[in-house]
Amino acid sequence: MVDKTSTPPHIPSPISQFYFQVTVGAENLWFQEVSGLIADHPTIDDRAGQLSGLSHLKLPSPQKHDNIVLKRGVIAADSAVLDWLPDNLMTAIKTKDLTIALLDDMGKPMWVWQVKKAFPVRMMISDRQPNGNEVAIDSFEIAHGGMTIENV
Repeated sequence: MVDKTSTPPHIPSPISQFYFQVTVGAENLWFQEVSGLIADHPTIDDRAGQLSGLSHLKLPSPQKHDNIVLKRGVIAADSAVLDWLPDNLMTAIKTKDLTIALLDDMGKPMWVWQVKKAFPVRMMISDRQPNGNEVAIDSFEIAHGGMTIENV
């Protein structure tokens, strides 16, 4: 039987809007959208010779990481990413470690991703219509060598 006199437990509400802080070196950048924060651990089907019947074993294969895509409205004179991009897109690759934090409504981190050996592979500014009034969007695609996730 349900006790109607007790107070229901507090159920946290989801954050109202995504708000990400990305730290590149010593500089902080802010983005509205981050995708690709996925660590995929595929498996390999194997049939060992000693097993009877048609049994298969699932074995882990090397971990695979998607590229990370960072999106935000265009900000004039934002140097951290723009200084990093020409070095990588035109000459030798320079990797950097990144910290990506999903912030709550108060600006405090909820989830933090530590991204290792990241380097930009693509930069794009959204198409603009001559009579449109939408915000221009910067999009940066970042390849990396792995990441860890922590729940703050």
